[in-house]
Amino acid sequence: MAEKKLKMIVGLGNPGDKYKNTRHNAGFMVVGLFAEKLGLAEARTSWPNLLAWGKTEGQKVLLVWPQTFMNNSGPAVKRVLDYYKISPSDLLVVHDEMDLPVGRLKFSRGGGYAGHRGVQSILEEIPQDFDRLRFGVGRPTKGDHFKEKSMDYVLSPFSSLESQAVDETLNKAAGLIEVWAVRNLAAAQRLGNRSEKPPKPEKEALTADEDLKPEAAGEAKAKKEPKNALAQ
Repeated sequence: MAEKKLKMIVGLGNPGDKYKNTRHNAGFMVVGLFAEKLGLAEARTSWPNLLAWGKTEGQKVLLVWPQTFMNNSGPAVKRVLDYYKISPSDLLVVHDEMDLPVGRLKFSRGGGYAGHRGVQSILEEIPQDFDRLRFGVGRPTKGDHFKEKSMDYVLSPFSSLESQAVDETLNKAAGLIEVWAVRNLAAAQRLGNRSEKPPKPEKEALTADEDLKPEAAGEAKAKKEPKNALAQ
């Protein structure tokens, strides 16, 4: 039997403690949790990325967390793709999506970047279609202090009222990545692209301090991200 082709899974985000648990780091969180489920406690540095190797049901996977900051993700992803001679058809990019509410996921192949600078950077380097898993982070609501500043919004943490939905969706996404890797995109879409609307969390009142320092709001519990240590 021919050996299965290596599948590459990229989680998009920004490196550093300042950005942990922010909406824009949903890709880092999902792939980090998938790595944990595979028993991969640590990732190794291969600049400009963190890499981790694993296997699930006989399928080899390469997990990648670009360390170049979101807007420059493309060259980092292309470098790994080219070095290991991986086809874009065997690539899955996981990223946050403002056009989906918190609690929703969507698998797709191809498409534009819809204002997402990390995806835009990858598309500039890899024009061929690749698979994507969009993780819903929602948009600011009417009266929200982020309403006119989308970048401030995605760089803010999830609210405490969203935390249960976020945890459940992270776990679901990590499981669906395995479906994508072992089976195919269509199977992941059937299980992940459900149209039912998730419960809408109550709007959380913001204090004056939280208005000034959104990163301090609620002290959400830490989500799993790769450790920067040399281990394979």
